[in-house]
Amino acid sequence: MNIHLQRVKVPTPLNKQVYEQLLECIRDGLFAVGQKLPSEITLARDLGVSRASLREALQQLELEGYIARKRGMGTFVIGPQPFSTDAGVEKLHSVTQIIVSHGWTPGTSECELKFEPADENTAKKLGILVGDPTSVISRVRTANNRPFCYDISRFPVNFLPHITDPVEIGESLLKYVEERLGFYINHAIARLIPMQSDVVLSRKLDIPEGTLIMCLDQVHFMADNTPVWYAQVYFPKDVITWHIVRTR
Repeated sequence: MNIHLQRVKVPTPLNKQVYEQLLECIRDGLFAVGQKLPSEITLARDLGVSRASLREALQQLELEGYIARKRGMGTFVIGPQPFSTDAGVEKLHSVTQIIVSHGWTPGTSECELKFEPADENTAKKLGILVGDPTSVISRVRTANNRPFCYDISRFPVNFLPHITDPVEIGESLLKYVEERLGFYINHAIARLIPMQSDVVLSRKLDIPEGTLIMCLDQVHFMADNTPVWYAQVYFPKDVITWHIVRTR
């Protein structure tokens, strides 16, 4: 069977382009469950990339459970969806991507964009001065019309002007930042912080006050380590669990 693969293009990192194209082939059934993938030499040649870029993409697909590499036998497709039903913190996914990957319909029931001076914590996270202007986006994200998380994202105003129309942002803030603002997010530094919901969070998430929730506290960076935005995303304990892939 001959499968036509398109040569990848810049400026998106090659390994990410390879990952996305192979993942699309798996989800579309071009690479069927149980099928052995072509050799690394063949894939790298067809994609027009180095074997190093290809291996990075294959490693990510393996970590997420789409493929399995068996020593001396080759690389095989496991399935069109990752084996886990939770989310891995080692992979930088948007909330929208997490929701869609579970087969749910993403939505936003509330979205507010306002101007705020940076407090001490925000200034430290974004590498700016206390009192510097920031644009703050607050959103209640939904999955199948059910509150999924409450997201507060803070940007220096030179990255996101506070006059931006919230409607333009759409569902995926990560996609908007990269495709509309032109800032490619290379990595994020995150912490998972357990806490109890207060009055505001309980109302936003439609849960009783004092319910256990998890806060994903993270700063998103470009490749040169410039912080682009600081997010605090609050999840009810019953909508998602997190896993960490540990390797040696």
